[in-house]
Amino acid sequence: MKMMFSGKEMKRYLIPLLVSICTLSLWHCSSTPYSERDLRRVDKDAYLGGANLMFADLSGKNMRGADLTGAKLTGARLMGADLTGASLKKADLQECDLSKAVLRGSDLSFANLSKAKLSGTDLTLVDLRATYGNASDFSRANIRGANLFGADLSNANLSFADLSMVDLTAVKMQGANMEGTIISKKWKQGVLRQKVRNYDTIVWVE
Repeated sequence: MKMMFSGKEMKRYLIPLLVSICTLSLWHCSSTPYSERDLRRVDKDAYLGGANLMFADLSGKNMRGADLTGAKLTGARLMGADLTGASLKKADLQECDLSKAVLRGSDLSFANLSKAKLSGTDLTLVDLRATYGNASDFSRANIRGANLFGADLSNANLSFADLSMVDLTAVKMQGANMEGTIISKKWKQGVLRQKVRNYDTIVWVE
């Protein structure tokens, strides 16, 4: 049996249906990870501000000077990637693997590094102001000369990391593992008050 619709009925039923289809299409495009759409743009000096790179495998990529401000990199793999001078300000790097990556001189201020892996990573002269790094792994990382003002490294693994020439003013380190960590002796009392783990194994330098 044929179903006949008047002009008014067509507008009443078909227009909302078309709107719904268009809305779903737009939602799909916006929710599809950027990593699946166009990873070829992930390169040196690329602009990727606010990009969705969640769980993307960017290991070994040359991303020197790239702009990743506010990018979503939760769970992404960036092992051995070169991010020298890159902007990762306010980026979401939760549970991201940056092991042995090079971030020399990059900007990670206000970034979320919760539970991220930065073991053996080059963080020399990096801007880590107000970074949230709770329970992150910075073991054997080179953090010399970095700006850590206001950073939260509570419960982080800083074992054998080099924190010499680092200003630890307003840095939270409660519960952090400091086994063999290299720190300037001027912060001795301040670190003691933070109740860090393995305080007696810290290597104090001038």
